Order: sequence, then structure tokens, then C-alpha cells
Amino acid sequence: MTVHRLPSTASRNDVGADRDAIARIGTPFITSPPFSSSLSRRSMGFIKSTTVTQVAEAVGQSDPLARPVVTLGVGSGRHPFLWAMLSAGIADSDTFFVTLTDRSVLFHEVASAGYRPGKLRYDVAHEQVRARLGEVRRGFLWSTFRFRFPGDTEAVWLNVKRAWRPEMDRFLDALRQDSPGRPS
Repeated sequence: MTVHRLPSTASRNDVGADRDAIARIGTPFITSPPFSSSLSRRSMGFIKSTTVTQVAEAVGQSDPLARPVVTLGVGSGRHPFLWAMLSAGIADSDTFFVTLTDRSVLFHEVASAGYRPGKLRYDVAHEQVRARLGEVRRGFLWSTFRFRFPGDTEAVWLNVKRAWRPEMDRFLDALRQDSPGRPS
């Protein structure tokens, strides 16, 4: 943020000098820097890396022998824009961190106190995940894929924000391999 200061020669009672100083500057007194996509990527990367580290710690508590391969954040439901607007960024019980490990796929709930991993909700073997995955749609802001949770008869849409899209692609590609997390 740039703060423009008035010249020190202007007195408090000299309104004309204030107008002249504003005219010379040509902008309001406080301006914000232009939008920078690299700045937003860096700050998102920092938050995302912290989140991935916290999920890795939760995976270590849930399954000490598992090694995380890829983690992504998902929300369930058919309409991601409506879900994002109504939830106002507050996680509910249908928001998960999905972690592909070398042993299985773990679904941790997102804690309502912050964007942190909560309790482990599902632990699904790789073969079962492959059988339960359905249609994948890649969009500009949101990507979705269908998944049938254990105990459910119908598959639900899992919505992936744009920031998690590379992880979604790695997740799906790794599941197509014979043994995720291990070199072929």
C-alpha cells in the first residue's frame, strides 16, 4: 500500500494548498498496489502447504505406517458455487481432506474451528476407491468427480476448488497406477 503525504509547507487552515497537493499527486491519498497473480499464488501456496503439513500429521495419527502421496480438499454436493456462497467459507461435515497414501485413501473431516483436519471419517482401500470413482469433470473454477462413500447407495459429487486441481489430477493419475506412491 502506498501512502501519499501532503507537502509540509501546507498549513492546516490552507485548504487551497491541500487541493493543489491532491491535484499534483493525481490519486487519492491511499492507494493499493495493482493485483498481482504471483502474489496471490505465493500466499495461497503458503496456506496450502501449511494445510498439507497438518493433514500429513493427522494421517500419521490415523495410520502411523502410511505415507501420504497426495492430499486435496473437497466439498460434497452438486452445486459448488451455491455451496461456497451459503457456507461463507465455514466448513461443515461434508467437507473433507482426501489423502492418498501408499496403503489406502483417507477422508478426514475439516474441523469447523478452522481449515484444519478433524476426525478420520473413512479409510478406503485403493481397489475400492477405483471401483467407487465415477465421472470426472474439469472446470475453470471448480472441478468435480463422483464418489460413492462406504455405506451409501448413491455416488455424490466431490467439488475441488481450482487451487487443489493439480492435486486432484495427481490423485486420479496415481489411482490409475497399480500401486500408488511406489515407483513403477
